[in-house]
Amino acid sequence: CAKNFALDLLAHGGVYIAGGIAINNPELFKSSVFINEFENNEKLKDILSSIPIYIITDASIALYGAAKFCLQNLK
Repeated sequence: CAKNFALDLLAHGGVYIAGGIAINNPELFKSSVFINEFENNEKLKDILSSIPIYIITDASIALYGAAKFCLQNLK
């Protein structure tokens, strides 16, 4: 899913993975198994290997976005 998302958006700035699974298992997304599967595409391997993967371990990250939206739009 992360690979398809990255290719659909050409996410050269990176793929940010957040949520409970990422918070509780950050080593899963840094493992060679995940990286190898993420880059597993014969034609687009060069593009996928250039896309950084970031793990967000802050459980409150969604609240920051909501707060920023409110500050900008509820004046």
